[in-house]
Amino acid sequence: MESWTEIKISVDAKDIDRASDIANVVVPYGIYIEDYTNLEQEVEDIAHIDLIDEDLKNCTGLFQGKKRKELQAQSNKYAETIKIMKQGLSHIVQDYKYPTVDAFLQVYKQGKSEYESYVKANKEWNSKYGENSIHRKLAEKQAEVQKREQDRDFNYRSPSDRGAR
Repeated sequence: MESWTEIKISVDAKDIDRASDIANVVVPYGIYIEDYTNLEQEVEDIAHIDLIDEDLKNCTGLFQGKKRKELQAQSNKYAETIKIMKQGLSHIVQDYKYPTVDAFLQVYKQGKSEYESYVKANKEWNSKYGENSIHRKLAEKQAEVQKREQDRDFNYRSPSDRGAR
C-alpha cells in the first residue's frame, strides 16, 4: 500500500528560492512548484471579457450608442490580451527547459508509459504478495492446519495393542 503526504503551501514569488531550499532540506526527493502569479490575472481578464460580451449583447436600443462603443473598445482590448496569451502558450514548455512542444510531448509520453508499466507491475505484485494474495492465503491455511494439529489429542497405540481390549 502506497503511503505519501502532500503538503501545499502558498509563498510569495519573491520568496520562492528560499522556500525551495527549505523544502529540499526536508524532502530530499525533490519538490513540485506551481507558479500562478500570471495565471490569476489572465483568468480574471478572460472572465471579464465574457462579462463585457454579455453586456454588449444586452446593450440594444436607440440611446445606447455611447455605451456600446465603450463596451466594444473594452472587448477589443481584452480580445487582444487573449491573443497575446495564446501566443504565450507556445513558450510555456520553453519556460520548463524543453526546446519544443514535441520534445515535451516525447518526454511526457515516455513518463506516462513508464508510470503505466509501474502501476501494472505494482498490481501484479500485490496480487501475488499483497494482502489478498494466493501465497498469503496459503500460508494462513497452513498455519491454521498446524494449529489444529497441535491442538488435537493423539491416542498413540502400539502395534501390539491391535485388537486387544
